[in-house]
Amino acid sequence: KSDGTAAGTMMLKDINPNGPSDPFGFTTAGDYVYFRANDGTGYGMWRTDGTASGTVKLSTVSSGCVAVNDTLYYAANDGTHGVELWKTDGTTAGTMMVKDINPNGNGIGVNTLTAFNDMVYFSANDGINGTELWKSDGTEAGTVMVKDIGQNYQGTIVSYSSNPVDLIAFGDALYFSADTDNPSLGQGRELWKSDGTAQGTELVLDIEPNTAGSSPRDFVSYNNELFFVASDSAHGDELWKSDGTSSGTVMVTNIAESNWDAQYLTVVDDLILFRAGIQGQGYELWKSDGTASGTELLKDIRAGSGSSSPTQFTVMGDHLYFV
Repeated sequence: KSDGTAAGTMMLKDINPNGPSDPFGFTTAGDYVYFRANDGTGYGMWRTDGTASGTVKLSTVSSGCVAVNDTLYYAANDGTHGVELWKTDGTTAGTMMVKDINPNGNGIGVNTLTAFNDMVYFSANDGINGTELWKSDGTEAGTVMVKDIGQNYQGTIVSYSSNPVDLIAFGDALYFSADTDNPSLGQGRELWKSDGTAQGTELVLDIEPNTAGSSPRDFVSYNNELFFVASDSAHGDELWKSDGTSSGTVMVTNIAESNWDAQYLTVVDDLILFRAGIQGQGYELWKSDGTASGTELLKDIRAGSGSSSPTQFTVMGDHLYFV
């Protein structure tokens, strides 16, 4: 831990006396900081109150986590139930599996946990309906599928997976990318939203009306709109934005005529910074204020047709750091 000074920077606890513990994935919930570390017996979920004695292991193998109020939700495999939804209040007694969603295999999508309206949302497969959007209030009874998107749009009794990914809470809805897998409708992976109910879970816009879909991704909230990268057959991967309505879901600008994609959308101060490429200039750092005229190259770091390919975007204060 550190207070920002050399004297105040010290090892909190030697978690693995025989090697590195490799702690990562730090998340705060309530009075604790949670993280994953290897004590020599494998990775598990740990928590700390800032003291050596208060740094303890809570459960075995875990991945993906999100705080909802004072509770931390995460995916874990106890060796008996497969990967399922777990929760903890920072105590051993308060660390438990929420529900065995799939008794015959792994139930939960480990990298989809997202907080929205005091609940945790995620993708899960119960072994019957395929991988769909689920939610939980922290109880077994309150852990339920929101909507069977795949089956609903196929209109058959056959189970298809919509595989929701890139969940993000924005305004009064949860947005995500889902694939209806429906050749008859010509819909592939597109932008969806949900208010937490089956009837309130719907397609925002079929951006690319074919089975491939527009594959929306890299969602960020900026100036009361949702920005993301999506692809259509006319423009390739470009910067898009949405106010949550079909008419309000539009491409910001066509950065490149050829298919040079935008990536790593990151909000810094009053701008969106991202990586994009155009012919003859390569991949460089770009900026946008959400308008076509305000979307432009920030700096051609590697002059000429070569690419500087900035990556690993990290925000600190009003600055962006990258490699």
